[in-house]
Amino acid sequence: MAPAKKDYDGQMWGCNKVPLMRSVKELDATFEVHAMDVDFKKEFDGGFNSLDDFNTHLEAAVLCAENEIPFYGVKKYGFIKTSRRIPVEFLTQIFDGFSNVICYMIAFAIYLKYDHIDLYGVELNPWSRDIHELALVNAWLGIAVGRGMTFEVHGHQSSVMKNKDDKPYGNWE
Repeated sequence: MAPAKKDYDGQMWGCNKVPLMRSVKELDATFEVHAMDVDFKKEFDGGFNSLDDFNTHLEAAVLCAENEIPFYGVKKYGFIKTSRRIPVEFLTQIFDGFSNVICYMIAFAIYLKYDHIDLYGVELNPWSRDIHELALVNAWLGIAVGRGMTFEVHGHQSSVMKNKDDKPYGNWE
């Protein structure tokens, strides 16, 4: 888990349901790329597993709005007062590959010209359905490095930027 905001010198972003799992006031922004304006009575869409899953994500968005936390998505939602649109048209000029919210967050950090990214809780597994998401997260981190940024992946279970032997890329021992 990420450190407490008081112990961290930088922006702290969350995604999806993170605002419900820790003090929302510790977040500087949150990101959600699922469709938040889907009417589940008419259609089941937006990347959610169930109506309960959708409602949990919506609850996180409302909590962010109530606490004046910027809520970034692929579009701006009028019913979420802190909603902001991710500038996708600029991000796709860098690279047009997004498989999950982490990709959007890394791309947005590149867009904002940050120097460093710390990743917490990004535990994508290459031996599951996560493999397509892992590849694009790794690609975005490679783009970040190519633009002079540094990053650190926290958490021993993460497969981000690791080889098949679970060692960081570049470690060929």
